[in-house]
Amino acid sequence: MIRGTTPTFTLTISDETVDLTQATHVYATFKQGNNNAVTKMDEQLVIYPNAVEVYLDQEDTLKFKEGVVQVQMNWVYANNSRASTDTATVKIGANLIPKVLPEV
Repeated sequence: MIRGTTPTFTLTISDETVDLTQATHVYATFKQGNNNAVTKMDEQLVIYPNAVEVYLDQEDTLKFKEGVVQVQMNWVYANNSRASTDTATVKIGANLIPKVLPEV
């Protein structure tokens, strides 16, 4: 991912017994260090049985510095049981114009 861009990530769960469409809440979190985090949840995601699509806008990606960001999904079922994925990493690249660009 490049800072200041608008990527869409597809986060997939390999466990075929999981059905995220049955979860009460689904979260996708991108975190770098202790302070920089972006969490999208529920209606901010496109939720499939074993995957979610997460759209990050320019402001979201500009919160991160060049380096690595951890990514994790969490979800909660109606009985309040909670599950999560292991963390994965995404490399963050520099942008020569590190600011939000105006819409066309």
